[in-house]
Amino acid sequence: MGWLRSFLVSPAALGPPVRVCFWPAGVGLGWQIWCSQSLSGSILALALLLGLLEQAHMAGIDLEKVQTLERHPDYGRDRRLYRFAWVLITTLGVELLGFYLASFGYLGLGLLVIMTSLLGFNLAAGVHLDLGGRQAIAPAPWYSRWLVLMLDGLGLAMAWLWLAKQAHLGIAVGFLSLTLGYTLIKLIHYGWSGPQSGVS
Repeated sequence: MGWLRSFLVSPAALGPPVRVCFWPAGVGLGWQIWCSQSLSGSILALALLLGLLEQAHMAGIDLEKVQTLERHPDYGRDRRLYRFAWVLITTLGVELLGFYLASFGYLGLGLLVIMTSLLGFNLAAGVHLDLGGRQAIAPAPWYSRWLVLMLDGLGLAMAWLWLAKQAHLGIAVGFLSLTLGYTLIKLIHYGWSGPQSGVS
């Protein structure tokens, strides 16, 4: 099992490949924007494409931070880092599934999977990574992420409403606004150069 632990605690080598894994889904979402039979579908696909670009960027940051900390003598064997890597890799796998479902036209189902994965990450991560801070691995209980969790919950509710065929145009516009607001909050709170935790 040593090789498995090494893989999970040192996932940064997956950084570029993980980013590449997002690209085909991005192309598919671009196609959905262009060929959707409804305005609401095009708007929701656009929102998901913007979310995909942001999540691909942040996923790479998290993977790089995990590798950096794994090599650090004080943090390399920290079980919190090991657990975070499990949560991160699981989140990325589920998230990619959601983006691919959306890219094949299952926009509501894809949105549901994506928002579930993000909600799960923010509930389960337990720490945030801050390489420039006093604590590189700092405790971050779920309630410390209350604002992001509220946005995740709102996005999840929108996904269920979409699947229930309720107010598609309003949901699409609302989710696009949510995506832009979500990104803006992260830019203000973290900044592009060094968020404490990328996927969140």
